[in-house]
Amino acid sequence: MPKLTGLEVLKKVRKNPSSSHQKVLMLTAKGQAQDKQDMLDSGADSNLIKPFNPMELIDTVRDLLKDKIS
Repeated sequence: MPKLTGLEVLKKVRKNPSSSHQKVLMLTAKGQAQDKQDMLDSGADSNLIKPFNPMELIDTVRDLLKDKIS
């Protein structure tokens, strides 16, 4: 992303009252344990490391939506 990192965008989403409740799935090439922890600490609900299996994406989104409905 040219001007902001994904973490910066995530932090803005979480600070904005109109979007703070939305589920956030981070799709990233950063696969280190610390990167994942930084995303979760910043408010991500889940993350997938690129390249990812399309079925893994579907399952993750399904789980996030199930949590939102519950």
